[in-house]
Amino acid sequence: MVVPSLTKAFLWSNALLSLASALTLPSPNDLITTKKFELTVTWEKGAPDGVERDLFKVNGQFPGPVLELTEGDSVEINVKNRSPFNTTIHYHAWDISEKSHIDLLCFDSILVNGKGKVDCLASTQQAPLVTRPQQQLLSRINGSTLTDKSCLPPNVLATLANAGDAKPDPSVIPREIFNGCKATNAPLDVIKVVKSKNCEEDKWIMLDLIATFSMIEAQVSLDEIPLTIIAADGNYIEPKTAQSIPLAAGQRYTVIAKLEKPKKYTLRVSATSDPQILFGSSIIDFQVEAQEQSLEPSVAYINERGVNTTSGVVVFSPAQGKSFPPAVIPQVVDATYKVVMKQAGALDRWAFNSTPRPESTGTRVAMLD
Repeated sequence: MVVPSLTKAFLWSNALLSLASALTLPSPNDLITTKKFELTVTWEKGAPDGVERDLFKVNGQFPGPVLELTEGDSVEINVKNRSPFNTTIHYHAWDISEKSHIDLLCFDSILVNGKGKVDCLASTQQAPLVTRPQQQLLSRINGSTLTDKSCLPPNVLATLANAGDAKPDPSVIPREIFNGCKATNAPLDVIKVVKSKNCEEDKWIMLDLIATFSMIEAQVSLDEIPLTIIAADGNYIEPKTAQSIPLAAGQRYTVIAKLEKPKKYTLRVSATSDPQILFGSSIIDFQVEAQEQSLEPSVAYINERGVNTTSGVVVFSPAQGKSFPPAVIPQVVDATYKVVMKQAGALDRWAFNSTPRPESTGTRVAMLD
């Protein structure tokens, strides 16, 4: 078996950058001033939690410098990437979310290795993809339908507020965030794999699937090609083969796949979160020297919602990820703490044992020291 050098497939949602760019900018006459910033990204040693490791620094520090702005300022930011990796800087737009008290769960696209396009579905295309949980949410307000960005409308999301939460105000959300889909035809990421005509060994590829998106979950699948998962979050596991793999924000899986028929195979990334129908893709372009490549489209294991296209599709379960070699569990411990995590009123806020993180810990003594 020949396994080529590692190919990384970075997956992320184009959400936050799109939200920021979707806002209506003030006219030049209304601008207060122009502020300019120079940011240099480097890859250096650091120990923010006491353990030294390689990490990104901005202008030589971690976290990066504070950029102070006044509402209405025109901003010019020049980013120099001095790290050994292709990387980007994005800017969060949570101000509207805080004012409206509604999580802005409507994105423009899912990108693979920084490439992708915006797909706009007609209502007839949305209909067969709407899941039962989405139907139940839409039924909270009579006559509600998905927006042209395939999102649950903000007035429906407002009904998810818990008792005692601040009253949601959808009126402060610019219409462009949830509506006004504009399809693009940008090129997809293409991973080219070539097998020499003199090679008698099987051709395998190795992929790192890294979920750098936020606030969504997704299924990942490679058309017609089963994926064998060999590592989870950087740790080897007992190999498991599946056609569909669930990915949550921050998760990372290393997979290998055997390629036999020269063809262009679609790597699909389909969000499974209820607030929106959202999907992206990449192409594995497999070629064999001196052989004609099939022009037939690859057959999908999952659809745009991450749902299996047939009953025979095998879905990987994280519970199957047993460490390899087996991890030895200590038989004697000094103390045992049971901790349950849950979301605390918003998708970006979490609580341990039902206690949200306080604004200030004051003089509280840490449970673990």
